[in-house]
Amino acid sequence: MQSNLQKTVVSAAIGLALAVTGLNSHAAEWTWKVQSLWQPGTTNQKAFERFAANVNKMTGGRLEIKTLPVHSVVKHSETLEAVGAGILDGHHSGGAYFAGKEAGLQICTELNGAFENTYQAQLWFEYGGGTELCREAYAKFGTYYVGPVWFGQESMPFNKPLHSIDDFKAKGIKMRSPEGMGAAIWRRIGAGVVTLPGSEVFTALERGVIDGTDWGTLSMNQELGYHKIAPYPLYPGF
Repeated sequence: MQSNLQKTVVSAAIGLALAVTGLNSHAAEWTWKVQSLWQPGTTNQKAFERFAANVNKMTGGRLEIKTLPVHSVVKHSETLEAVGAGILDGHHSGGAYFAGKEAGLQICTELNGAFENTYQAQLWFEYGGGTELCREAYAKFGTYYVGPVWFGQESMPFNKPLHSIDDFKAKGIKMRSPEGMGAAIWRRIGAGVVTLPGSEVFTALERGVIDGTDWGTLSMNQELGYHKIAPYPLYPGF
């Protein structure tokens, strides 16, 4: 990759971060290494691979994006710094995983309880200044925020039934969650918080390290088999 290319990052409601530069008809062919948050073979990883294939086609083969699954080069919690340092050319991840380093990155993934649906969130990014705020936050890491990537309403699977907020504390619930606003909410209602990548959630549930997880939609959770050992989903998420 040419040394004068501008670093860029994407991240969002599971965003996409890329090391970006302007393309023109005389540009040489580039190959970018972009690591995602997703496990190999999952629906989200396949969607990312389709995105990369579309980019390659639309640039006439000049730009190839290597779609690396979670932990291919660095840990899921290290991709932001890896992009800024040039180890990766981009990441497809979520700002909440880096909110401990910059609190403002939380809004680039989600504002818990702020929107009723993804349409409202997208409107805020496009017309309410959300994209500009995220670009300002990501610039502190030498990266560039491209924009958000959305999926449906999340569901949270648990290994025991929960009927009220009080149950989180009364039943000693240990919750997998990224650091940031979500983790603060779980602690506030009495749950213990454990930070894990999605690739370790099934084993953690199976071994009783956690009782539930904030991960993805009903279909995303079922694809990874969470329903087999955590058959009590809370829906919708917040």
